Amino acid sequence: MMYCRKCGQELSDEDVFCPRCGNVVSEDDEGRQGEQRKTQTIKPKEVEKKYTKKGNAGKKALIVVMSMAVLLTGIVAYQFIFKDMFGVQYLAQVQNEEGKYGYINEKGEEVIPCQYDWGTTVWIGDVVGVGINDGKNSSGNLKYGAINKKGEVVIPLKYDGIYLSNGVMWLAEKVGVNENGDQIYNWGCMDTRGKEILDFEYQFISEEFSSFDDYENENGWFVVSQAVNQENEEHNIIYNYGIVNNKGEVIVPIGEQYIESESFGNNALIAVSRETTEGTKFGYINNDNEVAIPFDYDIAHNFGDDGLARVVKDGMYGYINEKGHIVVGFEYVEAYDFSNGLAAVREKEGDSLEYINTEGDIVISTELSDNWDALYKFDVNKKAIVHKESEGYGLINEKGKEILPCIYDNMGTLATDYTRLSYTLYWVGIGDSEEYYYMIANSQGKLLNEKFDDLGELGENGWCSVAENIGENSDGTKKQKWRYIDANGETVLDLSEDYTWAGPFFPVS
Repeated sequence: MMYCRKCGQELSDEDVFCPRCGNVVSEDDEGRQGEQRKTQTIKPKEVEKKYTKKGNAGKKALIVVMSMAVLLTGIVAYQFIFKDMFGVQYLAQVQNEEGKYGYINEKGEEVIPCQYDWGTTVWIGDVVGVGINDGKNSSGNLKYGAINKKGEVVIPLKYDGIYLSNGVMWLAEKVGVNENGDQIYNWGCMDTRGKEILDFEYQFISEEFSSFDDYENENGWFVVSQAVNQENEEHNIIYNYGIVNNKGEVIVPIGEQYIESESFGNNALIAVSRETTEGTKFGYINNDNEVAIPFDYDIAHNFGDDGLARVVKDGMYGYINEKGHIVVGFEYVEAYDFSNGLAAVREKEGDSLEYINTEGDIVISTELSDNWDALYKFDVNKKAIVHKESEGYGLINEKGKEILPCIYDNMGTLATDYTRLSYTLYWVGIGDSEEYYYMIANSQGKLLNEKFDDLGELGENGWCSVAENIGENSDGTKKQKWRYIDANGETVLDLSEDYTWAGPFFPVS
């Protein structure tokens, strides 16, 4: 019996070249198993053939095969030698016993030391946001900035807030306190090299300045606002809204309008409200600030990935397409955005939720949904978490069939909103305050065998961090040992006991 000395493929007596890797067969291959390669290469057709002819034709064929083998070997060498140089690098945030944050690579090496009091898990290119306690007061005061993958400071750590998204960094400076005692922030925008894109002149960015991580939308747009020197009847400051992009260009000038930024659409149409002769009405504008869909609605939300938006008219919900045509009529007292082709709706007060598809057909009826007292949106796996009162949480498929029984104390997804994975895993919580542990279910709802004392999140490399209790710390808290597993539950990286938490891996350019 012969095996290829490079890849371990079983060889026949007639093989001149290994049918798997193209390596030239020699006497050294006899009886040697060899280690399997972790990556497979495409086999050239010439390598798969057996050469039995003699003469010039055979020699020419042999030369062709040898040339292909050399080329193939070069490609394999390129993949292994230059992978770290040109391939995708993943880094994950970790916390040490002193409560400091740093970043590790997939080998578990601490490439950025644990020396920060705060940091973002998601990277923008090769930059990540970090914060340190400046120690100027007893309660601590974090100052924010950014570093690159080498740990070099790109943005000085002197700002009062930070928001990373769409390839840029928004940074905040405290400029005072308003009449209600609230802190006033001015926000400006920089690129990942610290070059200023927009002056510090905005009071809010995408409305939620307390959010530090965000997933990207294709347009690279941000809702911004500025305070107006007037108050409404509740003595609150009035803000006007506009849109800028990640190049600092004004898409929609700041004006007397409210711009819907939740679930910000990627189709260049934006839900906006304006004052009309009939009161406040919603419609849609394009990126030239032109009216694309008339202001006919009492409420309007942005378009989702399914190309539909939910709107309200005369107190009832319906759905329109990007041309403003009604696709699903105004038949519901309650409705939610479409998620992976399905949306939850309620026809009458007191009815259970039912699910419809993008054509308005009922997929999961009220009678079926009566089985659960709570239903959540369908995820990327086309599964939804459900709950039964006095029983527990479970999982259903897009037809409403329970694929994981409602017997668990808690349940959720392991992939975050800003993880661009084609699937997610689920965490299942079991037990009470005395004894509580977690298990993981795969994308089909099948539970993996192992139990865990703590869980992190699913990273973009397909690894999830998990932990087991291994004792107590000096302060009486539980000491944990963290590691990473893949979607099959196999351990792919063991971490040192010096780490008290491990986050998800994200790509770094």
